[in-house]
Amino acid sequence: MQILKSNERGNVNLGWLNTFHSFSFGEYYNPDRLHWRNLRVLNDDHLAPHTGFPTHPHRDMEIITYVLAGAVGHEDSMGNKYQIKAGETQRMTAGTGVAHSEHNRQSEWLHLLQIWILPAAPKLKPEYEQVNYQEELKTLPLVQIGRSNIDKHHSHHPIPSGQRVPPLKLNAEATIYVAKIKSGDSLSLPKAPREGFHLHLIEGSLETEGQTLSARDAAFGESTLLIKALEAAHFIYFALA
Repeated sequence: MQILKSNERGNVNLGWLNTFHSFSFGEYYNPDRLHWRNLRVLNDDHLAPHTGFPTHPHRDMEIITYVLAGAVGHEDSMGNKYQIKAGETQRMTAGTGVAHSEHNRQSEWLHLLQIWILPAAPKLKPEYEQVNYQEELKTLPLVQIGRSNIDKHHSHHPIPSGQRVPPLKLNAEATIYVAKIKSGDSLSLPKAPREGFHLHLIEGSLETEGQTLSARDAAFGESTLLIKALEAAHFIYFALA
């Protein structure tokens, strides 16, 4: 297992945008951190009120947005026009090509995780999904928010018992979980054979394999992961091809 501390992540602060990169992205380049397995981007973005990203194109990427505070105004070339509020998750398959814009039209700062995963195949038909898992997170120790749409992968990751809101359908060999756990709680995180994991701690403190993780720290590797919350914790966890 390897640890990526929060102060080791790339940081670009433009005033209106303060973003922390787990992997090389935009102005931040680190040849030792281009991606982890098929997880290409994990950006922790903070956008000032009444700012945002103008219309820009994407292709051949699974793009997941997990909103932590505020709301994103999303518009795209597929005709979608939605607000993605705190606790909601969006999945967009860029595939053959899609253009979209993202804006913070609120009076408060917007905080979100922007995630890119390499798709299992090129030139897929663009798609859009948006789901709210807030109620699930109140009652379940682990919520599956994204599940591979590829049989050889998702069969290793059944939807957790008691989860009623279905996960987003990922056109990639990856399964994504989110959890909010109380101080003192322990949890064994799911993993299929030959996969790698990546855990990003959003807030709180965790202990795993004798190491302590604090907010914005990450752990990644190829072994089964047992975690214990040293204080109330909120994290996102990827089982990757």
